[in-house]
Parts: sequence; structure tokens; C-alpha cells
Amino acid sequence: MKNTPHNLKKIGSIKELHTFLGLKSPLNPLITIIDHAETVNQSQSPTQKLDLDFYNISIKRSFKGILKYGKNHYDFDNGTMSFIAPNQIISTDSEDDRNRDGWSLLFHPDLIRQYPLGNSIKNYGYFSYSTTEALHLSDEEEKSIEAIVQNIEKEIKARLDTFSQDIIVSNLELLLSYCNRFYGR
Repeated sequence: MKNTPHNLKKIGSIKELHTFLGLKSPLNPLITIIDHAETVNQSQSPTQKLDLDFYNISIKRSFKGILKYGKNHYDFDNGTMSFIAPNQIISTDSEDDRNRDGWSLLFHPDLIRQYPLGNSIKNYGYFSYSTTEALHLSDEEEKSIEAIVQNIEKEIKARLDTFSQDIIVSNLELLLSYCNRFYGR
């Protein structure tokens, strides 16, 4: 974790992010799922900006507050899915009464580097700064996404074996394919 100019905090690993948010160490150094209700970081200033070295896929329900991504604000209405690529600057306001209902799935590019997804992830346009529309999901769509994320979480918590990473990456690819479908509707 390194402080850089203009109140920008560079976070290079999943472990550093867990420390920053006041969470216990991650089970896997390349991927984590964070329940927003469990984050306890009280040191974030109102103008804190983060530069994360990993992908961030989040669902925020009943989001109150503002998420700035690049020079634009994410359109969140009632809370939905957002996608942030590595090394993009994000910031949030620091409202004390913010609803923390939701989760974030974060993964380092090294997790997918040796897989076809490592090359094809650049084709998922919703990781771009230019896409500031959050993905609004129906109840049924959210259930589909939640089921995949639960599979990933189960694999993260399971004993590591030679198939663990393959299964996690396959589920990530499935998740992103569903998100493509939902953006396309």
C-alpha cells in the first residue's frame, strides 16, 4: 500500500486491500469476495482516491452516495452492478449513513493471465472508463449472478487442488458472459 500525490492510495494486492478495509487476511491472494457490511475502514478521508491493481465487480443495493470512476460518476439509482478495471482511479464520498448492502468480487490479472480470459477480458467494454452506466439487474438476473458468485466463493474457501484455479476462472468467465447478455438486453 503506497500513498501517492493528491490523496491517491495505490493498492497493489488483495491482501493490502483487506488491510485497508480492516478485514482479516484473504483466503486466496489473487481473488476475494468482500461483503460491504463487513468493511470497517474509518480512516478514509472524504476525498480519498484509490488506484487498485485488480479488477473489481460489485453489486451495491440501495446505494447512497457517489462513486466517481475516472472523471465521471457512476449512475447507480437504486443500486446495481459496476465494473472497474485495474489501475483505474475510483473514489467515493464518505457518508456515515451509507447503506453497505452488497458485495465486491476483486481479482488480480495474474489469476487469469494463463487462460484465454486473460486475453479476452479487454473485449468486455463495461470495464472501460467510458462506460459509466451501472448494470441494472432484474431480480431473476441478480439470482443468476449471485449463484455464480457463490460458486466462486465456495471454491475460494475449499481446500486448494490442481483444479481450483480452473474452476474459479471458468466461473469468472461465465459471470462476465452473463453480464454481457444483461448489458445487451
